Amino acid sequence: MKKQKSVKNSLLIRFLKWAYDLTVFKYTLYGVITTSAMTIAALLVIDMPVFLLIVAPLAFIFMSYVIGYFFKPKVRLEGRLPDQVVAGREFIIRYTITNIGRISAWDIGLEIYGLPVSFQRINRHDIVQRLKPGQSIEYLIRILANRRGIYRLREPICYTTFPFNLVRMFRGNPHKLSTVPVVVQPDYYPMERIYISSQLRHQAGGIMQASNVGESPEYIGNREYRHGDSPRRIDPRAWARLAIPVVKEYDEEYFSHLALILDTYFPRNRQDIMGYYPELEAAISLTAAVVDAISRGEDIIDVFATGSELHVFRAGRHLSTFDKVLEILAGVDACHEDPFDQVAPRLAEEIHQTSAVICIFLDWDKSREKIVRFAVESGCTVRVVIVRDKSVSQPFHQVQDWCGEILVYKPQDIIKGNAVRI
Repeated sequence: MKKQKSVKNSLLIRFLKWAYDLTVFKYTLYGVITTSAMTIAALLVIDMPVFLLIVAPLAFIFMSYVIGYFFKPKVRLEGRLPDQVVAGREFIIRYTITNIGRISAWDIGLEIYGLPVSFQRINRHDIVQRLKPGQSIEYLIRILANRRGIYRLREPICYTTFPFNLVRMFRGNPHKLSTVPVVVQPDYYPMERIYISSQLRHQAGGIMQASNVGESPEYIGNREYRHGDSPRRIDPRAWARLAIPVVKEYDEEYFSHLALILDTYFPRNRQDIMGYYPELEAAISLTAAVVDAISRGEDIIDVFATGSELHVFRAGRHLSTFDKVLEILAGVDACHEDPFDQVAPRLAEEIHQTSAVICIFLDWDKSREKIVRFAVESGCTVRVVIVRDKSVSQPFHQVQDWCGEILVYKPQDIIKGNAVRI
């Protein structure tokens, strides 16, 4: 039974690929219209005039295949797909097409086979009418990436629609083209500054500890030994020169260390729109704006992105490039199991040197309140932002008495850049 189902699924997949190749990739818009009209005429065939409506388009399509076969472009493509683009923005891919054949290439263009649904080709019908032997031309592919994520795009293939602009003819197999990973970063509106009061806390090991390398405070000089000084700091050379115990003195580093908790939890009964949650996209956009503003200053921020696996990454003070943070945020998905039991232990490891905690939640309930209460009781300044289109599951008015104001933003407010403060 399972084998029969797998066979049926494979046949269905092959049929869908064949239909895609035919209607989206192989035939042009005019080719689809022509074959559709021919199919309708075939269903209505009752006399000779209608029969001619079938034969004439079929003859044109047959001639397109025959003539196009001999005029398949023999070209060399030079260019590359981008590594990173921004969601909601158009990007341009530049390729140089060089005709390495002995005859002119007519009505040629470039197409990316199997373009994901969230990508929209803007200039799909741009055609180069003629490319002489040895001639080169720059061809632009304009694409709009509608949704963030990590995708694999195939290298473009060169085709010709000569002679009737009905069928695309090309060399090679588009299914076997190499793929390139493309990261679609979340879009966001930059914030001038994050106004959150946080005290400086001693960071054992300073910047090196923040980079997870080990303890290495900055050496500033020597002084006489005092009772209680660690023997490890004694400078033997200075002691021998001065004939008195001398220790090395270090400048311990104090700076603001923040934590940001990004909520990605949706209950299983919450329906999505084809894998798309507006609240989550807005929350990720807000997270990117916050990290961007903080990383431009002297603070360090740890981002806890909840999910089936807890992602923890650090930014600020040149510890990580902001593009790397955006790449991580591009791959964050919604989760359907309560992840806050995983967040608490990891937050507890850093809480003794954390100055403030920023929570970007998608709802409010007891599990989220528990995280906030733990941060407040640990002496941290807490700022809570809820991104939600509907009312929250549980009221939070009394909670504001001990954790401060809780801000609520609708997804469209963040997407439009109206979330001016946190």
